[in-house]
Amino acid sequence: LGETYHWARTQDLMQIQEALKPLLNHSILAIGSGGSLTAAHLAATLHEIRTGNPARVFTPFEFTGTNRTRTSDAILLISAGGRNHDVLGALSEAIRIESPWTTVLCGTPRTPLSKLAQKNEYGSLYEYSIPSGKDGFLATNSLLAIYALLLRAYAAAGQDLPNTLADVLDAPNLTSFYERSSIGNLAKLVGKETLLVLYGWETKGAALDLESKLTEAALARVQISDYRNFGHGRHHWLAKRRGESGILALSTPDDRDLCKRTLALLPDEVPVVVADLSGNSPQRLLQALLYAYAITAHFGAARAIDPGRPNVPEFGRKLYHLRIRNRRSTGNDICSIAVQRKTRASKAPIGVPTESWVLRLREQLGFFRDQYFKGLVLDYDGTLCSAQNRIKGPAPDLIALLVKLLDSGISIAVATGRGRSVREALQQCLPEKYWRSFWIGYYNGSDIGNVGENEKPDRSENPVESLGIVCEDLRCDTVLTDTCKLSIRRNQLTIEPHSWLTGSALWLRIQERLNCLDVPGVRAVASTHSVDVVGPGVSKRNLLSFLVVHSDIASDDYILCIGDRGRWPGNDHELLSHKYALSTDEVSSDPYTGWNLAPEGCRGTRATFFYLEQTEILQGRFRLLFKDSMK
Repeated sequence: LGETYHWARTQDLMQIQEALKPLLNHSILAIGSGGSLTAAHLAATLHEIRTGNPARVFTPFEFTGTNRTRTSDAILLISAGGRNHDVLGALSEAIRIESPWTTVLCGTPRTPLSKLAQKNEYGSLYEYSIPSGKDGFLATNSLLAIYALLLRAYAAAGQDLPNTLADVLDAPNLTSFYERSSIGNLAKLVGKETLLVLYGWETKGAALDLESKLTEAALARVQISDYRNFGHGRHHWLAKRRGESGILALSTPDDRDLCKRTLALLPDEVPVVVADLSGNSPQRLLQALLYAYAITAHFGAARAIDPGRPNVPEFGRKLYHLRIRNRRSTGNDICSIAVQRKTRASKAPIGVPTESWVLRLREQLGFFRDQYFKGLVLDYDGTLCSAQNRIKGPAPDLIALLVKLLDSGISIAVATGRGRSVREALQQCLPEKYWRSFWIGYYNGSDIGNVGENEKPDRSENPVESLGIVCEDLRCDTVLTDTCKLSIRRNQLTIEPHSWLTGSALWLRIQERLNCLDVPGVRAVASTHSVDVVGPGVSKRNLLSFLVVHSDIASDDYILCIGDRGRWPGNDHELLSHKYALSTDEVSSDPYTGWNLAPEGCRGTRATFFYLEQTEILQGRFRLLFKDSMK
C-alpha cells in the first residue's frame, strides 16, 4: 500500500486532468462496479464539490438497463481491469446514446475497454498501471491508487496530498493507525455477525467499500446509513437484533458532535467502535478508506478467512462472466434517431408526439434527393478533423472521398475558427494539384484563401475598433486572464481555456461581458476547444457567397453545408441554418434544416464519412442518396 500510494502521489497529473477537463461544465454519471463503484462515488462527490454540477452514481447494469434514448450528462467510467463485459457494455451504451463526453479511467493499459474508448471521438482516456501489478479479490491497491489520483486531480491549485502513506495516517503503519483511531471494544465488534456502519458525507465511500468487502468475502452482514437516515427507522434493527449486531461509526470533525449524540442514545449492550479520523478533508477521505481495509482484515482474522483469497466457487466465476442481454439497436431506423436528436435539442419531454417532426424530416429528405450540388462547405474541427487528429489533419479515408468530388469539378471549402495550422495540415494530406481549388475560410470566415496561398491568413494582432473595445474589457476580467489564453486577430478574439472555466460556462461569462458592452455586430460563438468573439460581418456563411462568385455557382442553393456545432451558440449554428445543411453532432431545434441523419452513435468525422459515402457523383455536381431505411 505504501508503494502504491507513493506511485499515485508522484504521478504527473497532466494526463488525468486533461481527461477529466471536458467533464467540468457538465453534470455527470459516474459508473463503476466492485471496487470501482467506490471510486465512482468518490469521483461524484469531488465533481459536485469542485464544479457545483450534479453527479449521480450507477453500476454498469443500472446504466445500460435504463431505457435511455438520450442524455445531456457526461459519463465518467472507472475500471481497474478494463475487460469485464459489464463495463464494456456501459461504454458501448454511452457511445450509442451520444453522451456529450465520455471519460474512461482504466487501471490496465491496452485492454478492450481502452481500445473502444480510443475509437470514440467524443471521449478521453486515461490509462495507468500500478506497481503492485494485478490485484487480489478485493482490489485494495488499485482502489487506493485511483482514490489518490482522483483526489489530486480534483484538488484546488497548489494543494496536494501528504508525501507518504505514513503522513496520511499520521502513524508509522496501518496497524498502528487502526489501533490508535479505534475507540471502543474491537474484539466484541468483529465477533458480531451484523455490522451497522454509520457515516458522514466524507466517509460514505469508505462505508460503501466496507460493505462491499465484508459481503464479498462473506465476513459479515453489513448495513450502512448516514447519521440522520439512521434515525428514520433503521435504528429499529437494534430493537430486535441487538444481540447479534455491532456498530462502527466513521467520525470526522464535521460530524463528530452528531456522532456522539447519536451513539449516546443507543442500547449499552450493543458494542460500538468509533473510527476517529483527523487531518484535512482529502486526508480524512484516504484515512477512512484505509480504515475500512484494516477492519476487513480483522473480521477475516476472527473467522480464519483471507478476504483477498476467499476461494471463489465455480458458480461465482460463471456469474462474473455473465453478459447483459444486448439492447436491441435502432441503428437502421435513422429517421427515428434523427427525430430524437431534434426533440432533444428542443427540450421536448420523452413521449411528446413527434408527427410534425417526422413530416418536416420527410420534406428535408425529399429536398436532398431532388437537389444536385455544385459546392460543399464543411466545418473543420469535429467534422473533417477529429479531436485526436487535430494536429495531423483529416483521416486518409475522408481525404479520398473529397478528392473524388474535386476530380469531378466540385468546389470545396472548409470553415474554421483556426488559422494557418489548418492550411498546413491540409497541405500535408491533400495532393498539391488540388490546393488551388480547395478553399479555407479562416477565423470563422473572415479571411478566405486557397490551400496553396501561404500568405493567408492575415495574422495581424490589431483588431478592428469594435473588437478592440471588447479585447480591453476581457483583459480586465481577472478570472478570464487567470484561466484562459487570449489570442487577438483582426476580426476575431479567441479565448482558449487552460483551467476549470471551459465549455458553456466560459461562453456564458464572455457573453455577459458582451451584453454589458453592447457593441453592435460583435458575437461570441463556441467551438469544441475555445470561444471566439467575432467582429461585424464575420460568418462561416461568407464562404457560400464566396463560392457563388468564384466557382460559377448560380446560387447558394447548390451548396451543401456540413458541420458539428449546430446548436446555438455553437460556431456552426449559422452555417447549418442554410436550407441544405447536415450536422455531424449537435443539432438546432429548427425542424426545417440542420438535421443529423447519421446512424445511431455515429458522430464527428465518422458521420461526415457516412454522408459523403451517400453521394452520387456526376461531372461537376453531386447529390445525396440516402438508403430506404430513411424514407
